[in-house]
Amino acid sequence: MAFMCTRNGNMSTIRRNRNRPKSCSQEIRKQHEGNGVTVLHVLIGMALVLTSCVNTRVVSFTSPNVEPKQATSLVVMVATPNLVLRTEIEDALARRLAEKGISVAPMTTVVHPTLRLSVDSSLTLAAATYDMALVVVNDGSLRTTPTHSLTHNEEWMRSEADYEFDLIDLPSKTILWVGSTTSSTMFADEIPSSVIAKITTRLVADGFLPSNDFRIPSNATPPYKGTTKFNR
Repeated sequence: MAFMCTRNGNMSTIRRNRNRPKSCSQEIRKQHEGNGVTVLHVLIGMALVLTSCVNTRVVSFTSPNVEPKQATSLVVMVATPNLVLRTEIEDALARRLAEKGISVAPMTTVVHPTLRLSVDSSLTLAAATYDMALVVVNDGSLRTTPTHSLTHNEEWMRSEADYEFDLIDLPSKTILWVGSTTSSTMFADEIPSSVIAKITTRLVADGFLPSNDFRIPSNATPPYKGTTKFNR
């Protein structure tokens, strides 16, 4: 899933960008159309840019007093008042986590947004149904820096964004795990999907999610849960 996230430098509005190339390889091919560059040059350029499409780094820490245990049910919440950002990211993250075979729901489907509850109050209500919560505690503010094309004297805007995550045990309201991601790419709309994939992989590695993968039915509604096992 790809989103362009821009609003005065913040990832606060998500929209599809229909004008940009669908992939880095398409952009490289477009740059070399009709300029006489050899196939070897094209392949080298594609290799260099493909490796730098989205670079997402993850750092995480488990609470020293916690023995990691796999979640069986999880609610996902993005701590921002922007409902566009919340609905898009919460749903995409919930679907990806549910592919691990556990029950996962976006917070917008558990606590109605019109209640305007705080994060703490929302988690209290969710504790009646779910045992853990993954809270995205910031809105992933977007930074842009100029860079240049590999083969043309063209200026690009390279985008960077950071996200912070708390994994919370709902019955005790204690933080079990914290994680951070930093992403860098020329295509800002590819950042959310990269972050979601990386943070899911890290939660598996740190012992809070099962390692198996399951498919979610195409017509599934929240709470999501993968039902058909497959090898990713």
